[in-house]
Amino acid sequence: MSSSSGPRRVRLRRSDPSGPCITRRRRGKGWSFHLPDGTKVDDPDELERLRGLAVPPAWTEVWICPFPNGHIQATGVDDAGRKQYIYHSRWKERQADKKFDHVLDVGDALPAARPKVTRLLHREETDLAKACAVAFRLFDTTGIRVGNEEYAEENGSYGLTTMLVTHVRLDGDTVHLEFPAKSGQHVSVETRDADLAEALAPMLARHPDDTAIAHREGDTWCPLTSAQVNDFLKEITGVDMTAKDFRTWHGTVIAARELARRFEPEATQKDRKRAVKESVEAVAEHLQNTATIARNSYVDPRVIDLFHEGEVIEAGTYRQAERALREFLTS
Repeated sequence: MSSSSGPRRVRLRRSDPSGPCITRRRRGKGWSFHLPDGTKVDDPDELERLRGLAVPPAWTEVWICPFPNGHIQATGVDDAGRKQYIYHSRWKERQADKKFDHVLDVGDALPAARPKVTRLLHREETDLAKACAVAFRLFDTTGIRVGNEEYAEENGSYGLTTMLVTHVRLDGDTVHLEFPAKSGQHVSVETRDADLAEALAPMLARHPDDTAIAHREGDTWCPLTSAQVNDFLKEITGVDMTAKDFRTWHGTVIAARELARRFEPEATQKDRKRAVKESVEAVAEHLQNTATIARNSYVDPRVIDLFHEGEVIEAGTYRQAERALREFLTS
């Protein structure tokens, strides 16, 4: 499903950022733009396109595509020395469509994967498979990020594979997680799960500064890595998925469920916009993101579009909502 349709649909061409380009030159408080042969651009429509790209003033080594339909419209190096890209809006729509169709495949695979994970949690030995099953179950119930070793070392922010023993507490069958996370967020979540608590117990009977999720290799405890988690997700689901796909599926399910709860057939446009805002905020709270990031990256836009058209899922329990969502977006 796409927001572009009819005669205005753009046929894209592949851009070559190493090829000839339009350049910009500082002119007072603004910029002038020049074709590859040095000619100044003065066509009003082309100037509107170039200015509309809003290439940040701080970027250096700026390359601007000479074609309005190039899939990459501009590149540059930001003040941190990283190469950045500005893509054509139609290209971004296509990539979003592919992304969310792929996430539907993830949702289709989860019902068969979950019983396999439960069996792995029951294993006697605390091996790699069991540690990966712990990670899967925590993704599935809490939605926290996978974690990055570099962020943990440099910023003191944690995720699922980098949180420490001191960040996890067991209270009977309830697992409590609390730690500083990426972008200044603070994770404080709990999930009641006897299988998970039992599997975590030996991992947590170690030094408070050890990585919480770990597996034994002989007499040695080895921390679980994000690469091992992603490999496990692919193997257990049969889908080429990552931890982010997991979060995106749950973000979309939460949004669909919250929208269904707030749906009123006679609601005004203002009421529906408020319902969307509140539903996205619920996603952001679960995923520990801002509402803007939650809506742009973790909620299938078709769910919101259909809500505005008066279509929602049957809310029910969370698992019922997952089934309803799969049918809703594939019917």
